Amino acid sequence: MTVEYDILVTCRLGFERVVASYIKELFTQLEVEPSPREFQGLVLVAGAGEQRDVVA
Repeated sequence: MTVEYDILVTCRLGFERVVASYIKELFTQLEVEPSPREFQGLVLVAGAGEQRDVVA
């Protein structure tokens, strides 16, 4: 099963899990993946759909 991500968040290297945790805490319905495929400084967010502008 492939997940389509709506938002790509950039952050400082090493802060991926902190940022992902903060996003998940604010928006519990979203699916968050810190450091996808070991790319540091990135967080992928899925499930935003129509709320993309509110989340971003």
